Amino acid sequence: MNLGNDNYFGDFRAFLNDLERRGKLYRWRQRVNKDTELMPLMRLQYRGLPDDKRQVLLFEKVCDGNGRQFAVRVATGMYGSSREILGLGMGCEDPAAIYEKWHRALAKPLQPRIVDFSPLHEEVYSGSRLNQFGLTDLPAPVEEPGFSCGIRFTAPFITKDPETGMRNVGMYSGHFRGRHKLIAGIARTHHAMLYHHPAAVKRGEPLGGGCHPRAASGPRALQDHSFRSSGRSGNRHRRRDFS
Repeated sequence: MNLGNDNYFGDFRAFLNDLERRGKLYRWRQRVNKDTELMPLMRLQYRGLPDDKRQVLLFEKVCDGNGRQFAVRVATGMYGSSREILGLGMGCEDPAAIYEKWHRALAKPLQPRIVDFSPLHEEVYSGSRLNQFGLTDLPAPVEEPGFSCGIRFTAPFITKDPETGMRNVGMYSGHFRGRHKLIAGIARTHHAMLYHHPAAVKRGEPLGGGCHPRAASGPRALQDHSFRSSGRSGNRHRRRDFS
């Protein structure tokens, strides 16, 4: 397993390369419609293949229902395909080690670390450039064709309490509502809605926050994690120690 010094893959591409080396990645080179075909194809293996035979599917030629071709590839099943793939994403050669890794991560969370640069910033659109590239320019697949017909993803959402400066990271769903609108599906029982949103409403301010999809390539749990960070501006990462 080609892991970095902190027992994590250096980036998502490194994880995909490791999966391919192990025979756990299948490259789908035929054209696929993200609105009607992509997710049903992914789920077929759950209906017939045993856990140890399942793979991550990397769709290399993705289009939408109108025939528009995307330059971005789509990978599915990075952690949900099997216990083995989940474990590999956590740096575990043996899936039986997953529980101990989670135990240590929950017992000893790492403090936020401020950095000036992240691989997430390979391509940034801001200001007037947002008119050139919107949410619908991403090849996000329809999750349930013929049922919900919705487009959403699940990723860590970060919110900040406007009064205390406390930040919260939670795994929530992001629902596409047009080219420039994303709705976060946060339950009222989670910290962002219990504390941060009411504080922002009280002050008459919008709730500050953002989404961090880079962290979603590893395992996830429906938990809220609050922390306080200070110092110069930059990217703040709250990580679980899976070493």
